[in-house]
Amino acid sequence: MRILFFSNPLPERLTPLLPLARALREYGHEVALATASEAAPWLEQEGFELMFFGPTTYEVTAEVARRIGVDILLSPTTDIMAEYFAGARVDLMADEAVDRAGRWMPDLIVSEHCDLVGPLVASACEVPCVVAVTGTALEPDEVDALTATVRTRYLDRGLQPPPQASDGRRLLHLSPPSLRPQWPAAARRHDATRAEPGPAPARLSLTRRRESDAFDGEAGGAHPVRGSAAAEELNDVTAVLHHGGPDLAFAAAAHGVPAGVVPERPDRP
Repeated sequence: MRILFFSNPLPERLTPLLPLARALREYGHEVALATASEAAPWLEQEGFELMFFGPTTYEVTAEVARRIGVDILLSPTTDIMAEYFAGARVDLMADEAVDRAGRWMPDLIVSEHCDLVGPLVASACEVPCVVAVTGTALEPDEVDALTATVRTRYLDRGLQPPPQASDGRRLLHLSPPSLRPQWPAAARRHDATRAEPGPAPARLSLTRRRESDAFDGEAGGAHPVRGSAAAEELNDVTAVLHHGGPDLAFAAAAHGVPAGVVPERPDRP
């Protein structure tokens, strides 16, 4: 089977998909990942077929600011979030995505839950789509805003709009069952997959600090917590200090390891 992944080029959205992509490859499926080129540092070491196209995070943010005059990083409201994920990003890459995916001819598309391009491509190519919830589930008003915003993008292309965004045949939760939030459409199937920490662009050495075994490090930025640990390494620690991304948060919870979190983005409280 040929399986094409779509994701926003954000590490907290993208890296939680990698264990699933690796597992599918190990089972003999042909796997490709589609996202913007800024995600190269997290993907090139994985050995997947990569489709780098579409706008960067900066370009989408700039387009949203141009359209509505507000910086999404300074005012992350529901309407602005919907314009980012379901409006500007879809407008800037959907047609190219349909063309590129059509030539690759996938049998299945897997999309992280804030990527609204993958489900549209699946509809255009008439292939099934699976949505992976790579972080905390969206609130009902956020789902409604995404659904309303992306609706016109389907209609403009002669496609049937989804009853709910993101829409897929199955909904995969990457969080441990004890932390799994309720998705607004309760009747849809929820499947658990393994949570693992994602890779860092530059591998960091882990430093043990007294009995707490807290890990920290810096990689190309001023934020004090930018580390990444392999999943098996979490079996040997008593605590982990991290940046609040879902890969490490869910992996630490799955291993029963207490965590100290220093969130660096609005969606990591």
